Order: sequence, then structure tokens, then C-alpha cells
Amino acid sequence: MTDNEIIVLIQKIIFEIRDNLYDGNLPVFNTASSKSKCKEIEVTPEYLLKEFNKRWQRKDREMGIGYTLKYFSPLDPDYKKNIGYSFSLGGSSRWFPDSVVVSFPSEIISEKNNFEKICNIFKSFVSASKPYFSFLLNDKNGSGRGGYWKEKPTFVHTLNYFDEETAQKIGIEKLRKLQSAEEADGGWYIKLLDEPLDEDNPSHLEKQKQISDFLGLTD
Repeated sequence: MTDNEIIVLIQKIIFEIRDNLYDGNLPVFNTASSKSKCKEIEVTPEYLLKEFNKRWQRKDREMGIGYTLKYFSPLDPDYKKNIGYSFSLGGSSRWFPDSVVVSFPSEIISEKNNFEKICNIFKSFVSASKPYFSFLLNDKNGSGRGGYWKEKPTFVHTLNYFDEETAQKIGIEKLRKLQSAEEADGGWYIKLLDEPLDEDNPSHLEKQKQISDFLGLTD
């Protein structure tokens, strides 16, 4: 992605969350070593470009060294609950030259109305960024994220996106047989459940294993 495309994506992520979940009222803070140093920022192209360009002072394209921009939106005055935004630019993984992580508190994503909105926001991110693969998880279903640092995923999460190349490696015919699979945005979505995957729920884990085994993702 170009610099401008990444900046547009960062804006889109923050604005989609603000407008669709919080009625346009959601401050964004930079991260710092202490609460007193965390300052609210204005999410403008000028500010983001300035922050983004700092990476070139710390990044060697030949060495593949990455740089991460981090922001958060506090959901309570004590910053005990917040939405975190992490934008990794560059990086050493051949499968993840650029990546985006948005972290919601589990109680936010688990609310039914919020979950449906977050699924739609997720699809909007995918449409804008065109990743190899992407997935929706929270702090109750994060154990499998490491498996995505390979040529293909090792099992499915609550909501998953595979681009055409990744889908071919998994098997298009297998995806077509899944009722939960949908072809869109140049690839395939698989929605595992109509609620966030919870690793403390045996029926959720069984569903995850069934689909993962069917797609040949598990070892």
C-alpha cells in the first residue's frame, strides 16, 4: 500500500468505529508512558502523515524493519477500558508487510447489536485494505492468532476473510460447500457464529474445530 492509502485506511477505521458505534463522539488519544502524557489528537491526514513519516527514520526497507503507530479511545475516565488501534507498517513477515489491529474490550464486542455492527465495520476494513487474510477476535478467543503468521491460517475465528490466493490454497470447492461462506471483496468470508467465539464455551470450540478440520487447516 502507498503512504496515502495507509493514511486513508487509518482514518477510515477510526471514523467507522466512531460513527457506527459511538454516534460520531469518540476521542482518539496517542499512547504514552504515563496517563498525564496521553494527549487527544485530531485525526487529520496532516497529523497522521507526520506520524507515519517518522517511521522512515527508523525503518530500512532492505532490512524489513517495521514501525508501529498506536492510538486509543478511552471508554471511561480512568482509561481502564478502551479501544486500541495498532497499525504495523513494514515488518519482517513476508505474509504481513502491513497490518492493522483494532482491539475492543470483550464486553463491547459481545453485545449483540455491537457485534453485528463490528462485523460490518470489519468487512469495510477488508474492502479498503485488501489483505491476504484477516480475522475478527477478542480477548476470549485469541489463542489461534499465531497460526496466521504462516502461508495460510491454521484455524478459523469468529469472522474470517481469505483473499483469492489464500482461498485457492485452502480449496475453493470446500468453501463453496460451507453455508457460512460468502464470496465478496475479491475473496471469501466465513462467519463461524452469530456471536463472538468464546473459548470457554465447548459448543463454540466444537464448531471451530469442525470447520477448521473440514477446510484442512489443522495439522
